Amino acid sequence: MNMKKRVLYQFIKTNLRMWSKTPSRYPLPIGVLRSGMELGTRLMPLQPGTQVETLQLNGVSTECVSQATAEEVAILHFHGGGFMLGSPASHRGLASELAARTGAKVYVPDYRLAPEHACPAALDDCLAAWQGLLEMGFVPGNIVLSGDSAGGALALALAQTLRDANQALPAALVLMSPYLDSTLEADSIHTCRRRDPMLTRQLLKRGSDGYRGELPADDPRVSPLFGDQTGLPPILLQVGSEEILRDDAIRLTARCKSAGVAITHQVFPGMWHDFQLFSRFVDEAGVALDDIAAFVALQWEQTGARTGHDTV
Repeated sequence: MNMKKRVLYQFIKTNLRMWSKTPSRYPLPIGVLRSGMELGTRLMPLQPGTQVETLQLNGVSTECVSQATAEEVAILHFHGGGFMLGSPASHRGLASELAARTGAKVYVPDYRLAPEHACPAALDDCLAAWQGLLEMGFVPGNIVLSGDSAGGALALALAQTLRDANQALPAALVLMSPYLDSTLEADSIHTCRRRDPMLTRQLLKRGSDGYRGELPADDPRVSPLFGDQTGLPPILLQVGSEEILRDDAIRLTARCKSAGVAITHQVFPGMWHDFQLFSRFVDEAGVALDDIAAFVALQWEQTGARTGHDTV
């Protein structure tokens, strides 16, 4: 890594510690934390030519982020924020990157947040948004479920819910730094606590405690790591080597392989939680997003989504 890149990355990490990690250690009002996240992530620029439309998906307010040349394939992305922060607006930059690189229409639902709304509120909203896409005319094979951080948990939990209901599944799942275990028992929660510049155990616990309500922390609806992975579609799983959620990905990979699920597990050296948000500044984030684009293109090729042959 050259000196200019090293300085830039250190600058980003320093600011993440100041504006994200440090405030999360304290019992600040939830509104303050939400405002901080909105301000930070809205600084991420949109790809040129991005179109943003707000619509209703089966009663759930949703942003559709796309390019003018978008194809009739969809990514249903669930934003991160520890179940209690974030919005379609906060993740508009990431959605624009996904839209530009994949050629898909990227739908980001404004699901209900904890602690005002406990589980299964957010999961119900994600299911409603999925059903809304089907009502619009998308078939499951033309849709990829995606999520970052807590949104990754919602994407995996939704896939398990659809499977359990014997409903058709999406073409694939894309999980970026997913928060899959609300028990917070993974070794990396402790071993990476100083190295991760973005996340703290306190923030994760506050969010998941508010989200799970009366449910136990290992309930698969809030901790889909403990759910049955059998029969799920192919998964692309990306994490940074420095993040405290790193071991959630290791354990999910092992469980998926045992269940016969095709999973590609990528670990990006030196990267932190949700590093894909910083693609305009971090080379590794651009590589990760290119890998996502290649992965979903392969899945849609196999389902016939880009040849006009709908596959249910």
